[in-house]
Amino acid sequence: MLNKKLTELKKLLIEESLIIERMLDFCFKGYIEKKSNKINQVFAMEEMVNTLDNKIDDFCTSLIALYNPEAKNLRIVLAISKINNDLERMGDLALNIAKSYLLLINKPCYEPVLELAKLAKDTKNMLQSSISAFIYEDLELAEEVRARDYFIDRLHDRIFKILINNMKISVEIALNLNRISKNYERIADLSTNIAENTIYMCEGNNVKHDHKFLKVQNNEG
Repeated sequence: MLNKKLTELKKLLIEESLIIERMLDFCFKGYIEKKSNKINQVFAMEEMVNTLDNKIDDFCTSLIALYNPEAKNLRIVLAISKINNDLERMGDLALNIAKSYLLLINKPCYEPVLELAKLAKDTKNMLQSSISAFIYEDLELAEEVRARDYFIDRLHDRIFKILINNMKISVEIALNLNRISKNYERIADLSTNIAENTIYMCEGNNVKHDHKFLKVQNNEG
């Protein structure tokens, strides 16, 4: 019975992550296509994420109370609870992105938009990979997600430098472009959290403060 409940819980988590993926798609495509009605759909989707967040949270609590899971089963429930929290925060960040895109939708496009297209794509891919790693208990993919976070950070830094150095961009536009970039970067961070919780669930090994991927930066130096 517990295994069946855990499967149901995982399905809810997948549903939540798919909504966030659609939110990210609607944000960028709505902006590029100049369709504010598409971006506005993100607001309703965020409410759906909040509803699922509460449902999953209650589900986790009831499973612990009713079944008293142990060992790996307990780690699964705890991991889902943490991932659910990360996904809910992603929903908030996607909403922030939508709000900034709405402010920019009728403004001129500048060079950073090309960088944002890559950032949007890479961030969504990180989310997809982190959830896949969790569902299939793919430790190699989880480690790959952790490694990708560094490159997302670098891309965000590059966008910020472009904004600083381009005097043609107004302060209003620059602030909103940077806000969008920063929110994408935060979503990537939360995807990394999901990957780390996957490793903990599978191995009982907490890698949250393991900074071994900093060596990537040194090797590039």
